[in-house]
Amino acid sequence: MAPGFSIFALLTLVTIEVASVWVYLVLVERSTTQRRTIALTDWASDRRLQFHSEREMLRRPPELPAVVMQLLQSDAVPGIVFTSARAGGPNAGVTILQMHPIRVTEAGTKFPAPIRWNLLIRPLTQKWPITALRPAAGAWSIVDFLRLTVFASPLSTARFVAVGESAATARLLAAGPVKSQLPPDCGMVLHGSYLVVDFSGRAFDPLELSRVLEISDVLLGSLPQLP
Repeated sequence: MAPGFSIFALLTLVTIEVASVWVYLVLVERSTTQRRTIALTDWASDRRLQFHSEREMLRRPPELPAVVMQLLQSDAVPGIVFTSARAGGPNAGVTILQMHPIRVTEAGTKFPAPIRWNLLIRPLTQKWPITALRPAAGAWSIVDFLRLTVFASPLSTARFVAVGESAATARLLAAGPVKSQLPPDCGMVLHGSYLVVDFSGRAFDPLELSRVLEISDVLLGSLPQLP
C-alpha cells in the first residue's frame, strides 16, 4: 500500500529548499556586492582595528579626532572608517578614514568631482604647530584645506613643498629625513598632537592600507625633535 500524504514531509522539503536558496543568495552577495566590505573587515580584524561601514557611520558614527574636521574648511561626510579597538598595541590611536568634502576652499580651489579624501591619523608625542609637506606635482591635496594664519615661504624640494604656521618648523621638516620617506603621491600634515597622512591618490583597499600604515610607522620614527 502506497504511503499517505505527509504534511510534515512537505514542510521539511520546503524548509530545506528555502534554506538552500538563502545560503546561495548570501554567498552570491558576499562574492559580489559585499566583497570589498568583507575584505576591509578582515584586514581590520587582523590589525586589531574596528571597521565602521558607510551605513554605520550614518547611524552611529564613532568619535573621531578633532583634527579631522579642523583640516577642512567645511563640514565633511565621513565614509568608511577604521579606529583602534584597543588602547595598547602597535596600532593604538590609529584612525583611517575616507571622507567626502562638501565645498571647495575659500580661496576657490577647484577639485575634481566626485572626490574622496583618504586619511590616516596617528597621535604624536610632541605638539607641533601646523606644518605640512604637500606633493609638488599633485593637482590637489588635503594640505590645501589648511587654515594657516601665517604661511612660511614655500621650501621646495624635488617632490614636496613645505608650508606651515612657523617658518622655523617648516624649514626643520623640509631639511629632515621625512621627505625621503614619504612617497611623492602622498601628503603629510603635523597638526598639534597628530600626524595625518593624505593618500587620496591611492586606492582604499587592504594592500594600499597596509602600505600606508607601514609608511606612517617610518614617518613617526623619522620626525625631527622640536627645539
